[in-house]
Amino acid sequence: MSKIESYFPSMQVQYNIDFIYDPIGRIQSLNSQTISSMGTSNNLEFFSYNSDGQIWKISKSNFNIEYTFLNGLIVSSLSSPSMYTGLYFYNDSEQLERQEIYDENGDLDYMVEYLYDNEGNIIERYVTGTTSYFHSYDYDTNSNPYYRIFQNQEIGKIYYEITPNNALTKTRTQNTSSTNYTYDYDYNSLNNPTTSSEYQNGNLVGQTTYTYQ
Repeated sequence: MSKIESYFPSMQVQYNIDFIYDPIGRIQSLNSQTISSMGTSNNLEFFSYNSDGQIWKISKSNFNIEYTFLNGLIVSSLSSPSMYTGLYFYNDSEQLERQEIYDENGDLDYMVEYLYDNEGNIIERYVTGTTSYFHSYDYDTNSNPYYRIFQNQEIGKIYYEITPNNALTKTRTQNTSSTNYTYDYDYNSLNNPTTSSEYQNGNLVGQTTYTYQ
């Protein structure tokens, strides 16, 4: 995938991302642009690799995140300048089971817990913190284009929470209130999504076009 272009009609915001790869085909950076009534802003997200070929650092203009590995898995992170830290825990299948994020004083800011289906998709996501809520998901059987970009990168589990397949529904439950999201896709002959539409409680809230190399 080389580019996505998303439009959010209720906010009248256009959001584009260009995916830049290094000479051996690894993702090198994400160049994003946001266009709204407030003007245009650009952001560069750059990835640094360790000797094992894993992304160990994400650099943006206003913050960095560095990750520590143990036995091939990310076990901790440090964000700067906020000095927030993360701890990461896995199940027997090396799927991310829980992440805990601590503030600069060492106090727990929030925690996220995950459950998976047999394909490795997140089907339940529990967030506990100042605001606590729960996500549940259903998926199609086609490949998620983001997953292919980060398929062999541990960062895909931690930072992006990327799943192998494309979400068809998402329900966000907070206390006794629920919000339902549905997603429609058009696919090319390779079963890659070319467009998607996001609906919130039946109302269109986002449209995305995908471009491939």
